[in-house]
Amino acid sequence: MRAPAYTPLVPARDRGSGDVVIFDGDCGMCRRWVRRLEAWDRDGVLETIPYQDPSVTDRFPWIPPDALREAVQVVAPDGRTWSGAGAAERLAHILPGGRPLAWLFRIPGVRGVADRVYRWVAVNRGPAGGCGLHCD
Repeated sequence: MRAPAYTPLVPARDRGSGDVVIFDGDCGMCRRWVRRLEAWDRDGVLETIPYQDPSVTDRFPWIPPDALREAVQVVAPDGRTWSGAGAAERLAHILPGGRPLAWLFRIPGVRGVADRVYRWVAVNRGPAGGCGLHCD
């Protein structure tokens, strides 16, 4: 397995003991969004790690490998896990200034639409996302 082309802005050992964001380190679009998350995370509560990191399966054995490939995962310190649009909602809840965005998920129907949009983007992130053949 080749090492992903992603290097976190802040090494994991220097981050807080908050939530862990597991993403596709081979996907250019995913790496760009994680960079944005890291910039938003002024308090350093998130750990970001590509699912290709060999430690992921040992640390998070309850997350199926297919789920890791299909959507971003956010894992709370107590093990609760959110995926896809649910992960985005969780991040909005815990990052500074994100509560107004998280509030949108409470509007009836928004979560279903967000799930569909997330799945569409995930499936279609190919060359436009900078993934090349990996994401096709």
